Amino acid sequence: MKTLYLWRHAKSDWGSIDLDDHDRALSTRGNTDAPRMAAVMKEQGYVPEKILCSTARRTHQTLNHLQNVIGTNIPVSLDQSLYLAPPQILLKAIRSAKDIGSVMIIAHNPGLEDLATQLCSADGPTTPNFPTCGFAVFEFEIENWKEAAPGTGMLKDFLTPKTLAAQ
Repeated sequence: MKTLYLWRHAKSDWGSIDLDDHDRALSTRGNTDAPRMAAVMKEQGYVPEKILCSTARRTHQTLNHLQNVIGTNIPVSLDQSLYLAPPQILLKAIRSAKDIGSVMIIAHNPGLEDLATQLCSADGPTTPNFPTCGFAVFEFEIENWKEAAPGTGMLKDFLTPKTLAAQ
């Protein structure tokens, strides 16, 4: 059994039109939503053995909020190829995970949402749209991450800042 956590970065700031997309920071709302989501992750036991994170500033800041809640002892790989990556690149990163039971990817849409849709097995629930700070938990009945493929994941949980606000 393998567990995959997909976390879309928290809401970013669009205030400066001169700023490169890669360098956009989190907005005030993003800096509120990310620690709340991280606290729920910890409370639910959704803590990965490894984190793969895009190099964009907003994903790194989202990661920092998670580390402020769960600590910094989980290995992190900052990966440029995850920046605005399509689903096949994200899946390639997942398949490269070694002998660990759980991995988290912190990345961007549309690739993250497309990957989540592709991973869902035909007989299970599917993810709705993947808003900023959206978080999905997938389980796979596989022995090795190399076996992860479209249609092989079972969506176990899907959280958004709005669902947290409703609780």
